[in-house]
Amino acid sequence: MNENLQDALAGIITKAVEGIDTATSFLQSEIPDVIVQLLHWNFAVSLIWFIFVPLLIVCAAILFCIVIKRMSSMGPNNNVFEADTPLPFFGCLIAGAFFVVTFGTTIGKMNLDWLQIWIAPKVWLIEYAAQLVK
Repeated sequence: MNENLQDALAGIITKAVEGIDTATSFLQSEIPDVIVQLLHWNFAVSLIWFIFVPLLIVCAAILFCIVIKRMSSMGPNNNVFEADTPLPFFGCLIAGAFFVVTFGTTIGKMNLDWLQIWIAPKVWLIEYAAQLVK
């Protein structure tokens, strides 16, 4: 009875070790592909944020100026602004300044991960691993 238990235990341990060896070799063969996919994914996400956020800000500024211009050309009875006052121009100027400051802040705070992945992918991977450890 004791020998049967030892044989069964030895069989379980042998299968477990073989499973671990198989999993280890699988992971070793797949890790480079996973790293490449991680680099591609983070490159794409960072580049999308870098391009589309400023574009949205500029589109919002243009839309705001169009709305103010349309409001100023409605006529004296339906207009919040008087037709002969320069208020719409100054409104566009203030809105433009606001959007330029917002755009500059966005660019300043925006991460350039896409550029770092493109130029120095190993450095980016080290920094990414350090963030995961924190």
